[in-house]
Amino acid sequence: MQYPLKNHSFAPQARSSFLLILCGILLSFCISCSDSDPSDSNSSSSVPSSSSTSSTTTTTTAPTTTAPSSPSSSTPSVPAPTPTPEPPSLPPACQEISNTVRFVAVGDTGKGNQGQIDVAAGIEKVCREQGCDFVVLLGDNIYESGVSSVDDPQWLTKFEDPYRNINVPFYAVLGNHDYGGNGAGNEFNKGPIEVAYTQKSTKWKMPASYYRYTTSAVDLFALDTNVMLFDHDIDAQKTVLASWIAQPMATWKIALGHHPYWSNGPHGNAGQYDGVALRGYQVQRFIEQNVCGQVDLYLSGHDHSQQWFTNNCQGTEFAVSGAGASPTTVNTNNPTLFQSATLGFLYIEATSVNCGKTNSLQATFFDSAGQVSFSRTLTK
Repeated sequence: MQYPLKNHSFAPQARSSFLLILCGILLSFCISCSDSDPSDSNSSSSVPSSSSTSSTTTTTTAPTTTAPSSPSSSTPSVPAPTPTPEPPSLPPACQEISNTVRFVAVGDTGKGNQGQIDVAAGIEKVCREQGCDFVVLLGDNIYESGVSSVDDPQWLTKFEDPYRNINVPFYAVLGNHDYGGNGAGNEFNKGPIEVAYTQKSTKWKMPASYYRYTTSAVDLFALDTNVMLFDHDIDAQKTVLASWIAQPMATWKIALGHHPYWSNGPHGNAGQYDGVALRGYQVQRFIEQNVCGQVDLYLSGHDHSQQWFTNNCQGTEFAVSGAGASPTTVNTNNPTLFQSATLGFLYIEATSVNCGKTNSLQATFFDSAGQVSFSRTLTK
């Protein structure tokens, strides 16, 4: 049997009621959503995309404006103080150091006569009053023909006794009389005896026939000019002198030799000694090639007088101090600032100062009574 289909379509009144109910439910849901916290919604959202992260890191805020304050309450802006720059660091102040050396230079002394004794007394006086560090003997230390041994009695009469009251070292160079031959200077075995006497005497100093002696202010270069006259040791002395000069140890450089470059005494100039052409040309050439312009001063004896020459050789000055025992005459062949044929000696005070200060060398000729005859000052 067939059942008749029932008509399930809603009647118009029922559809209206259903729609009203549905709208009420939706309205309640919307009201509930509007009352919830927006921040809760953000916190429950999914992980932000890269674009939302970028916006977080680059977000800028709009500039805020500040209402201008009234003139009575405004405070003027004060610029920040400029920092004071640190002063530049200065080098440490130079510590000034001054060294002074005082010494006597005299030659042709070794006669054991009254003249030598008188000059020794003058040296003793000046050294006592002004101070002396040492004495330089410029050759012809023992007349007439040197000594025969270190025990020769002439050491007492012509050196130790005359200078017994002068308690400083005596640095000596060799002269022609020290090499014997009654002044011919050709007994070459006699020079080394004076070198050997250094080991016996407490006062005598001659470490070699040519040597260097350095002080705090002066470099002394002792030469053997007698052997040069016989063409001996010229190259050796040239080599060693050049090495000394190349390695200066003091401000002032002084070369010492018995034979002079210039002289107004009877022996005359190198190259014309004793009026003989070419005699002493070896000394002349040696000085011109190795001493001129290399040292400040060349001191010699040989002629028995005191002389300081007007001219110089490439800046090197020359003096003769050979009046240590018996004076001889002087002429006017060479221009001089001073010359004297009286007994006496040369006294030198050399000062070396650092820090850019001026160095000075004062050379003074004294007579045998210890009175000033002439003085000259060199500076550099």
